[in-house]
Amino acid sequence: MSFLHAEGVSGRRISGVITTTTLLTLLMAAGCAGTQWGQRIAYSPESFVEATRAQAPEMLAEDLVVPFGVTPEMVVRAKALLERMPLLHTNIDRASRLMKALTDEDEFGLTYDSVATSPPAITMERGYGNCLALTSIFIGSATGAILSNRPQAPRITR
Repeated sequence: MSFLHAEGVSGRRISGVITTTTLLTLLMAAGCAGTQWGQRIAYSPESFVEATRAQAPEMLAEDLVVPFGVTPEMVVRAKALLERMPLLHTNIDRASRLMKALTDEDEFGLTYDSVATSPPAITMERGYGNCLALTSIFIGSATGAILSNRPQAPRITR
């Protein structure tokens, strides 16, 4: 039976198929939504390792690719960059400057490569990374240099 050519099937059969399809769709949506709908979870690199190790104890911590897990040297470098810019008064100004510094040849000097996913330390060593790798360096460095290592929810101003 094809849904495009249902003329050969009785109306009762089509109604049953539609009801079943609707029910399955609703059940799948409920399963995807889960019981924690709307709850935000923010991981620090350390808590990410702890949570992952709790769920998969056979994994070694050094084998995990930790998002936003920048080295202390990267944070120091980001802080030094921002300290040279005393006119950056807001966190948005500081974050914008740090974001530009990632690809500035005189600063971090990173280049975009669409297929190079790697942890922050390897991305810095190579000098290139994809959007995930560059974002990971930005968020990790910004968290350490600007936000004092505490996750913050974005604020919408009107």
